[in-house]
Amino acid sequence: MGKISKEWRIFLMIPAVVVFIGIWLTGFSVVSWVLYVPIVLLPFASITGYCPGMHIVRWCRKSKGRFAHGIGK
Repeated sequence: MGKISKEWRIFLMIPAVVVFIGIWLTGFSVVSWVLYVPIVLLPFASITGYCPGMHIVRWCRKSKGRFAHGIGK
């Protein structure tokens, strides 16, 4: 289990809850499947302490010290 603080766990969980409520109010059969991605990944990151998005950003930053598309030169 990753070592992240309670604040980070709450920070990752709140957007997932807000998006889920939005999907619920709109209708589960109406919204795009893309909206289900954050409500799966954010609680996963909150529970395990491993955030796939942060891992990808760190991996991109480590290669050549900047993003591949030129930001951060």
